Amino acid sequence: MSAPHNPTLGQGVLYETRVPLSWKPIKQQPDEHQQLALNDHNDTVLRTVLALEEVGSEHAEEGSGSVQDMVRIEAKVNLVLNLVGQLLAAQSAIPPKASVCLGAEFLEWSAPSVPEPGQWVLIELYLHPSYPRPLRMVGQIQEPTGRVSAPAAALTFAGMSEPVRDALEKLIFRHHRRAIAQTRARRTDR
Repeated sequence: MSAPHNPTLGQGVLYETRVPLSWKPIKQQPDEHQQLALNDHNDTVLRTVLALEEVGSEHAEEGSGSVQDMVRIEAKVNLVLNLVGQLLAAQSAIPPKASVCLGAEFLEWSAPSVPEPGQWVLIELYLHPSYPRPLRMVGQIQEPTGRVSAPAAALTFAGMSEPVRDALEKLIFRHHRRAIAQTRARRTDR
């Protein structure tokens, strides 16, 4: 079987990290009802992760007492969410972390065992430690681009709805922007 090739794989804004990931082979692309359920699930997961990752300190510079009070309350709520997330993760079967490169239309990852090119798979990707519900993406395995170390696999997403794609792009852009800010901060610290 020749490996599918996607020349645009790995282009655009990317999110590179290590997160818990699992995959399992599937016989074919999900039918319309299954894909609708996946998209609903993924929309909920992405909206929740985006809400958890919002930074309240952006408003702290406004200086008003009520804004500072809200920032303190938000920090306490985040602490509780982190603790609850840790408890849930300890009781769940969270898979091991893998090096991933996530784009709006693909995922590339490195793991001891990876699927063969051309195979259809269901990926579960745990994006936030305080929210142990996975993003579930379906797609066909492509040849890896080399963005992560071998053994590696690359998945081109299939059947993703526009709202899920928009939320995924927002998440990726947010992490990309933070990575740039951290790099700049390290340069100025030298």
